[in-house]
Amino acid sequence: MRPPPALRRLRIRQVVATVAIAALLAGCGAPQPPHLTMVPTRGGTAVVAVVGGPAGCRPDGPLGGTAATAAVDAVVLPSAFTVSPTGQWVLNQSLFTQVELINTAPQMIVYTLNPRAVWGDGRPVSVADLVANWRHGAAGNSALSPAYRLITSIVASPDGHDATVTFAHPYSDWRALFASMLPARVVEQRHLGCTVATSVVDVSAGPYVIAEASASKVVLRRNPRWWGARPILDRLIIKLAPTTATAIGWVTHNEAQVATVNNFTAAEVAAAQGAHAVSSTVGQTTTMLQLVFDLHHGVGQSIGVRSVVAAAVNSTLVGASIVGFVSHDFGNGPSLLGPRLVTAQTGVDVVDEGLPPIPTTTTTTTTTVPPMTTTTTTSPIPGYRLTTAGWRAPSGRQLRIRIGVAQSMPWATTVASTLRSQLRDAGIETSIVRFASQVDLTSAIVRGWIDAGILVRTATVSMSSSARWFSLPKGRSWTVENPGGYDNPTVDASFLAAQEYLNPVDAAGAYAAIAKQLSADNPAVELVTIPTLQLWRTALNNVFRFPYATAVTQAAPQWTISIPVPTTAKTPPTLAPTETAR
Repeated sequence: MRPPPALRRLRIRQVVATVAIAALLAGCGAPQPPHLTMVPTRGGTAVVAVVGGPAGCRPDGPLGGTAATAAVDAVVLPSAFTVSPTGQWVLNQSLFTQVELINTAPQMIVYTLNPRAVWGDGRPVSVADLVANWRHGAAGNSALSPAYRLITSIVASPDGHDATVTFAHPYSDWRALFASMLPARVVEQRHLGCTVATSVVDVSAGPYVIAEASASKVVLRRNPRWWGARPILDRLIIKLAPTTATAIGWVTHNEAQVATVNNFTAAEVAAAQGAHAVSSTVGQTTTMLQLVFDLHHGVGQSIGVRSVVAAAVNSTLVGASIVGFVSHDFGNGPSLLGPRLVTAQTGVDVVDEGLPPIPTTTTTTTTTVPPMTTTTTTSPIPGYRLTTAGWRAPSGRQLRIRIGVAQSMPWATTVASTLRSQLRDAGIETSIVRFASQVDLTSAIVRGWIDAGILVRTATVSMSSSARWFSLPKGRSWTVENPGGYDNPTVDASFLAAQEYLNPVDAAGAYAAIAKQLSADNPAVELVTIPTLQLWRTALNNVFRFPYATAVTQAAPQWTISIPVPTTAKTPPTLAPTETAR
């Protein structure tokens, strides 16, 4: 569904940088010698290179947001629904044979468990597991915790095969619930996951189980109890690469068979394209960079400053800075509130521990940010005038904004440099403050050490979940997803209204109201959508790109490895596509 016109007119818009280089980065692979035929075989091992933190093997843990964790969970932990490469919800019939919305007032959904579904220890997946994951989610601070808190009851049928889930009021994105489920017996345990070599994690209800794990890799093997279509490969190895260049090098030298990276250079793309027996593609993702203002301290409190900054940012040129050239084909991608670009998946929502209180010398209460209004002053920034030397106060002091950037962020140096140049051209002196990680960066925004930060935000197909970027839980003045402390009652009410529409078309009015208010308040400025480079060995078949915040390993059970067979030899039997476990 196309976003409504009001959403497409949002000032905070997405630049799909990858479209501009689609032709440049089309997949390529070296042809095999004519005397050989590539034939898919059973078995084998595929190494998946990922860049970032180690795997936590637990979606609600401190490492739940890493690419390594996502790669493991996609084939180990069961989810009610998955997201296809085209962004469509797909029922996981290995877990539930049927899921049916049976009532809308109140909203009631019946989940029918697959009677063959079992955990790694042989215990059946049961309604008790759904109840445990619901209660754990409702008590936590994850992205889906507010949605889990809408559930009022989960009732098992007499035979235990069905679970009827009842909501306090309609919730449109219910398919996002019960994802990466854990068994009831371990859901409350605080084990370390698979980040240490001595971990014992036997929680699988997927096609693979964890065979061994360390901080640098996780080895997965076929689940011997798996009841679905048999995975073709014997093993998957999720291997942590220290840098993007390392991950690319592993694939080009066949030390890994597939990698997805998002902090690459044009030279690395060219190297991937020119590598023997390697296919590559660059495509759009739902991960973006936003300039998020601190609305409680410093110059970011001024709507005038935020508006001048927003007007100065040229997202097209920011996109060009990371792909190497300017193109008129960038276009405007789905809006921030569009149906395919909405929610973040970067770990816990609220930090309750580990940070000292915000200094009491500054305002710490949640405030409503008023929309910009026309005043009698000739300057949009109170106390400053635009001169030939930039924005100056009567004392001669120049307007300066301190922008934080995480060094781990894709294209950190390039984006920060381009942004600083654009703001200086607009008369705003800019200081770039570097931090080791996004966690440190968000902490600095909360404390008022910087005026704004360039944050990485990742979206999925769940529209309503983006509320955590622009709303605050009751009694909170900031969250990890909303470190600037933006809170507006119009936005909060509109998000609540939008969630109650089961048909996205009916929610268009509520999202239009959100778009209008965000355009007036400018709590964040869209900079660029981050493209990803995916490369894989040509001999590895059935590799798909999942742009909607889904791990590439989601398709791993269908992967096969082809080997060269002389055309003069008797061709071995090929793999039947419908073959199942015996």
